[in-house]
Amino acid sequence: MALLPFLTYMSICLTLANLRPGWTWRQTALRGSLIWGAYALVVVEVLSLASLIRREALLVAWLFALFPCLAILLARIRSGSPPRLPRLPERLGWPELALLAGIGLILGVTALVAWFAPPQTWDSLNYHMARVAHWAQQASVEHFATGIEVQNSRPPGAEFMVLHTYLLAGGDRYANFVQWSAMLLSLAGVSLIAEQLGAGRRGQLAAGVFVATLPMGIVQASSTTNDYLVALWVLGVASEALTLREQGPQPEIILFLGLSAGLGLATKPTAVAYLAPIGAFVLYLLFARHRTVSALRWSVAAVALVTLLNTGHLVR
Repeated sequence: MALLPFLTYMSICLTLANLRPGWTWRQTALRGSLIWGAYALVVVEVLSLASLIRREALLVAWLFALFPCLAILLARIRSGSPPRLPRLPERLGWPELALLAGIGLILGVTALVAWFAPPQTWDSLNYHMARVAHWAQQASVEHFATGIEVQNSRPPGAEFMVLHTYLLAGGDRYANFVQWSAMLLSLAGVSLIAEQLGAGRRGQLAAGVFVATLPMGIVQASSTTNDYLVALWVLGVASEALTLREQGPQPEIILFLGLSAGLGLATKPTAVAYLAPIGAFVLYLLFARHRTVSALRWSVAAVALVTLLNTGHLVR
């Protein structure tokens, strides 16, 4: 059951890739993570209203998201259109293969640590996992009496996602893989941004190597802290801002801008320091290239999404 969220994410990406064949696979992976993250957050908030955060309810919620995606893919196969699947780049040289092997080694080692070592960092024991265990016990994310007030006051986005794995697996076996998955997707995100900024294939690979070898990133990839996750959401905002620069405002771009910024703020308040300059760039693009009324409409739509994803925690 703990693998059900992962299977749902994969089905979301495959569905997006076939419904939007113009998207690159890295763009699909990044946007799929935004949809997945928003869904995981909203599910917890909705179930918490009725104190239904239990394994059975989460199982139903993930099946509810999985089945429509599978139905779309099955309908495409039955219509005679083969599903679009990712393809590896051709003609990789030995230097590129060596760099990819190094990235794969880092991902493999951190995955092993994430699997065998339980959450044990100071932050994890102080409030990350403590609040997850208490939410599971009370079947809701309402505030509770505690001597460590950050268990209530800190944005809960990362812990909401850990909560899914904690309840579905019946323990913390998969808790570290929320951060590890954020590391993996961040590699795709930075290489996509490098491409959007004009880098060639080697430049994109170099960007991925830079991120994969960050010492703090390697440490956090096998823990339940939340920095890599908020970095992923900020990368989503940056990528969508560059897409906005290239294509102009479109409903799907504004949607993913709002989702990524909302998830970033729902994960860690320091996301503001990184989102602010990107947000200023987005506002410049909107107001410099479009009429004021149109720019305001797009801005309000994005802010509404950000607010929606953070309403539950702010109200509490």
